[in-house]
Amino acid sequence: MTSARIEPPVAAVAGHPTRKSPWLSLFADPVTVTGLVLIVLFCLMAVFADLLAPYDPLKQNIMAMSRGPSSVNWLGTDRFGRDILSRVIHGAQPSLALGITAPLLAGVLGTAIGMLAGYFGGWIDRVIGRLSDVLMAFPSLLIGIMIAAALGPGFTNLVVAIAFAFLPRFIRVARASTMAIRAEPYIDAAIASGQGPIRILLRHVLPNISGPLVVVATLWVATAIRIEASLSFLGLGTQPPAPSWGNIIRDGLTEMLVTPWPVLAAGLAITICVLAFNMVGDAIRDALDPETRD
Repeated sequence: MTSARIEPPVAAVAGHPTRKSPWLSLFADPVTVTGLVLIVLFCLMAVFADLLAPYDPLKQNIMAMSRGPSSVNWLGTDRFGRDILSRVIHGAQPSLALGITAPLLAGVLGTAIGMLAGYFGGWIDRVIGRLSDVLMAFPSLLIGIMIAAALGPGFTNLVVAIAFAFLPRFIRVARASTMAIRAEPYIDAAIASGQGPIRILLRHVLPNISGPLVVVATLWVATAIRIEASLSFLGLGTQPPAPSWGNIIRDGLTEMLVTPWPVLAAGLAITICVLAFNMVGDAIRDALDPETRD
């Protein structure tokens, strides 16, 4: 009587790993691929705005004010006779530049502060933790409005305002992740081997907490774009006549009943861009989450 022979799995025989890379799984989801394509298109539109825009976004034409879409002006003109499509294309520059720069600045500063608080603990952790709690009590938009109003309008001031509004979020994530890594045995081994705190933070802690920080940064890019549009709408962001999606909507509201195209075009651009970043951010979060990973 012979016993049944159990064959090993095909993947084990071939020597191929059965676990897929979390980053490769992003390209297997059509929703995520759509979001990535949209982000690339918006970035290309911002970079090559001068080549893509059919007209000068600042040029006024009193003979063509508040016109609807036509073969000459695909999205019509605003109340000053400026081409709406050209202004929307150029409006992507400040929106995307600020949407990427502000979270990046907040991420760098917040990660450094959070790592110091989580690693050293003690009074440093208590002070940083209490300050973060105070800032977290205020909505990001409200903090951005207060700082932008104090500093005045302008791109640089707007970056500082939004980065400061995002700072406590990154501090909290970096602090919690660092505290978890600090309790690992290999950190104690690194300390026992004589490695300094800075070397341990950069070599052992930062690579292990980068995943959650990347997710937070990606998701907050979409929030930064919305806040920039809100502040520009309120007159605290990009100043006219320079176009941004926020001030295009503000200018278009006065002629909403005559020609709704400025509001519709800029509003649609904000919606699609924010949705694309949110889709990619959610996909990155799922890919890096070990509970949802295959």
